[in-house]
Amino acid sequence: MNSRAAICEDCSFLLLMSEGEADFFARLLAKHAPNAYFAHAGDKASLMFQADNLPGTARLIAFCTDVIVPAAVLDRMAAGSFNFHPGPPERPGYRPAAFAAHEGGASFGITLHEMAVAVDTGPIIDCERFSVPPPASEEALNIEAYRRLLNLARRHARSLADIGSRPPPSRERWSGRKTTRRDWRQIQSRRKLGATA
Repeated sequence: MNSRAAICEDCSFLLLMSEGEADFFARLLAKHAPNAYFAHAGDKASLMFQADNLPGTARLIAFCTDVIVPAAVLDRMAAGSFNFHPGPPERPGYRPAAFAAHEGGASFGITLHEMAVAVDTGPIIDCERFSVPPPASEEALNIEAYRRLLNLARRHARSLADIGSRPPPSRERWSGRKTTRRDWRQIQSRRKLGATA
């Protein structure tokens, strides 16, 4: 999805997310930046291509993606890069809902943060936490987190659309162990072994 209907040479947004989510964000941000240029990327290859072809000052917005953004792309985003993370600051990294469900945590949440080269380390703009009635499945946690992330996007649309400034950081800080794909594969392997024991 590339839109040049009302292009603004000094205002462009690269939306790293699904196509449907990109349509949602483009409509949301266009209310505050009607002349902006929007480009969509759904994977690393399209992210690299779009980043090299954006007009003017660019801002990256990522939403519920597991694509790790290269440093070269972050450097290209003069207006900053921001990520909607489907987990609380206490659960950085890969598939936070899966690990929360596996460990049986009593709470979960969502986080909006500025991106840095190291995954889930950038300044936190906003977050929400909510209680988890046990037993909570990964699917249930993801559904509630997704619903809240959409509302968080609506709440911060104006500041994210303002290419001339950056949303101020909160006092929240990342904590907890950062989970990885390897961690998730190990959990899956243990589950398979338990099922066949």
